[in-house]
Amino acid sequence: MELLLHIDINIFASLIMISLFWITQRRLDKYDMQHKLFGYMCLTVCLMLLLESLKWVINGQSGELFFILNYITNFAIICISPLLGCLWMIYITNFICVLEKKRRKHDLILMLPLIINIFIIIITSNTDLIFMISANNIFSRGRFYPILFSLCYGPLIYTLILLLKNKNKIEKTNFKAFIIFNLLPVFGATIQVIQYGLLSIWSSSAFALLIVFLYAEIKGLQKDHLTGIYNRKQLENFLRIKLRNSRSFSILMIDLDDFKIINDSYGHNEGDKALIAVTNIFLKSTRNIDLVSRYAGDEFIIIMENASSSSVNAMINRIQNNLKDYNMKSGNQYNLQMSIGYYTILDPKNETLESIINAADKSMYAEKSLKKNQVH
Repeated sequence: MELLLHIDINIFASLIMISLFWITQRRLDKYDMQHKLFGYMCLTVCLMLLLESLKWVINGQSGELFFILNYITNFAIICISPLLGCLWMIYITNFICVLEKKRRKHDLILMLPLIINIFIIIITSNTDLIFMISANNIFSRGRFYPILFSLCYGPLIYTLILLLKNKNKIEKTNFKAFIIFNLLPVFGATIQVIQYGLLSIWSSSAFALLIVFLYAEIKGLQKDHLTGIYNRKQLENFLRIKLRNSRSFSILMIDLDDFKIINDSYGHNEGDKALIAVTNIFLKSTRNIDLVSRYAGDEFIIIMENASSSSVNAMINRIQNNLKDYNMKSGNQYNLQMSIGYYTILDPKNETLESIINAADKSMYAEKSLKKNQVH
């Protein structure tokens, strides 16, 4: 009974990790690299929780079989320990690269802490420098055991620096969840190092992964798969909440001009590149508090908080200037153009979802019609 109380938190945390992994495998975007990495982290933590529990079950048990199992279990735990940090480092690195629309290569380099750790364990396996199992089948740490913690902490420190450096590119909720993940395992490991016998490293890691899932991973279901911004369903949910509040806001409706010509003349792959390009222009032109979403096809909606007419027009000018800059530097055989209309909601409680979208849509089509008349 005492042993069960000792490892019950690990058993509970293992069930959470198995559940999260099962959920990630049921997703439509389960083959996306980010979600695959999250699944790998769940499996890693689950494996470490089970190994750590097994370690406490067999530690001190008499018999040659238990002695061998104790050695193998601790050998495996120490070898695999940096894996979670390495996967987390790759996860965040890829996350930042996706935000910047870059393609990450050579992720294997980020696995170096794990590779170095395994190499050290193997060459010291016949010594007691890292760990030892006594004649009574009791595990104890070697004098060089603390050195290996640098290979576990190193990836977390690197990731923390990377997060702080890219803070302005990451949504606040995601940023907080990522920071918590960085800090919780370190906190748990520190407690376990100071008070040997407490099982806090991997259970705290499991709790951290649960937080990441709730605040970051689950948001992937709310994003447009191509552009990475919010989809129409999430936009409409957000607007319904806004309409129940009393604070004013503005809605911008944006439509790409002659987008069908790009698809017909250059192919749908080129059309996808154009949609990603304008998405980046919107993200570059907006503030962190603004919401950018893909409404349908080549239509986008931006929600501006507490926006006056001057600030809305200033944003439209930024978008158009950034668009002009993109067209000059892109080298495409075509120029991207867009029409932008907006509607400011002064009294949200007197509006409906349909009324504000229709008002912004009419404003956008008025702009589009004006440009066509000018060309004519």
